[in-house]
This record gives sequence, structure tokens and C-alpha cells, in this order.
Amino acid sequence: MIKKSLLRRSFNILVIFFLIFIVALSFYFYSSSRTKMTSLGENLDMIRDVLLDRGLLTSFTDSIAALSGLIWLQIFSFLASSIALLFLLWFVYRLYSIEEMNALTDPLTQLYNRRALMWGLKNEIERAEVFKHPLTIALLDIDYFKRYNDSFGHVAGDEVLKSIAKIIKNSIRETDFCGRIGGEEFLIIFPETNLMEASKICEEVRRNVEKYRFKFESRLSRKDITVSIGLAQYSPQNHKKSKEQFLDGADKRLYLAKLSGRNAVR
Repeated sequence: MIKKSLLRRSFNILVIFFLIFIVALSFYFYSSSRTKMTSLGENLDMIRDVLLDRGLLTSFTDSIAALSGLIWLQIFSFLASSIALLFLLWFVYRLYSIEEMNALTDPLTQLYNRRALMWGLKNEIERAEVFKHPLTIALLDIDYFKRYNDSFGHVAGDEVLKSIAKIIKNSIRETDFCGRIGGEEFLIIFPETNLMEASKICEEVRRNVEKYRFKFESRLSRKDITVSIGLAQYSPQNHKKSKEQFLDGADKRLYLAKLSGRNAVR
């Protein structure tokens, strides 16, 4: 969803710049050609009269043919330059799109980062208000992650984050999107989804994490690497919430999941 929106915006920018360039270039060639052709026509009339007087019309005809060849060469050069410019703009567009995505991607998990998620959440709230569709979010936190990180080091901790990111991504639907908003906390956004439907998906995420065997986990006294998840639903037909209030609602539910013993969906 976010990626498509960014690519669409980048493509629109590219098209606008290319059209502006073509219009400006066409106007320049039209103005320049019109002035030059008027002047050339007057000069050719004078040359024709002189050549007719001197009996050199045949060489004049050859000159006209050569001039026509030069005109066609200019047209070909213009088309070749336009095609080359189009490829150059496409290459710049691709670089821009890659840089745009890198700016919105968490380098460790390759999921969306906080900036991208907040931008996406704002758009989904606006869509929910317009179409009166439900919208649900889930805040996910890794249980006892600090204990694991302190015991086995940050490299092992990073592997846990990457593994859980893959589990989340493989457990949610294609229409949902997720990312890391900081530390060991992730946000999942469920467009056009009510609380009950999102809860079922989050329960699957929780079970998949619980079943997964992380590195060094056998050295722990018990299964420590689990997740707690708190959900909140945005209902525009009942009342409007700001983005911050919406997130705060999910954070409170996450706190309840932690209080209930962790490894839970609330």
C-alpha cells in the first residue's frame, strides 16, 4: 500500500517534468524554425533568381536536396536526443524511487520504519473517515527481549528481530502492512478490518512466534521469546480519533496483555 503510493507519486512527478520539458522544447523549436524558415525562404528566392540568370539551376536543385538531407538529419538527431533523455529520466526516476523506499525502510528488518507507518496510518484514517470502513491496528512487543539481548548479545538479539519480522510478514494478509516503530516494538495496520478479524490474524502471529525455535533459546530456563499484542479499532461512524489517540488505545491494550502474563492478544 505504502510502496504503491510512493511509486505512483514518483511516477507522476516524472511524467510532469517530462511533459514540461517536451512542451518547452517543442515551443523553442517551433519559434526558432519559423523564424529561420522565413529567412531561408527569402534567401532562397534571391538565390534562385541569380542562378536562373546564370544558368546554374541544376546545381541549385542539388543544393536543395542536400539541404533537405540536413533537415532530416536534424529531425533524427532530435528524436534520438528525446529517446536518450527519456531513458535518462527513467533512470533518475528509478534512483529516486529506491532512495524514497530506503528512507522509509527499517535497515535491520527490511519492514517499514516509523516514518512510513505514521504516514500510512494517517492515509488509512482518512480513507476510513471517507468510506466509513473499519480500521484496526495492533502494537506488538517482544516479551523478555532485554533479558535475551543481555544474555546472548546484540547480534543474537538482532537475529530475533529479523526472525519475528519475517513471521509477522508471513502471517498477515497482502492487504495489511507492518513495520518496526522502535526497539522491539512493531505496528501492524489492518485496513478495512474490524477488531474480531484482526484479532484472529494476531492470534496466528502469536502462535507462530511461540512455535518458532530461536537461536540459544534452549539455554533459557523457559520459552522466553514470545509476543504480546494490543489491538484498537478506529470507528469513524461512532467518533473520530487522532492518530495519537488511536495508537494510545492500542498501547493500553498491549499493557493489559503484558499484565495478563504476556504471550497474549488483547
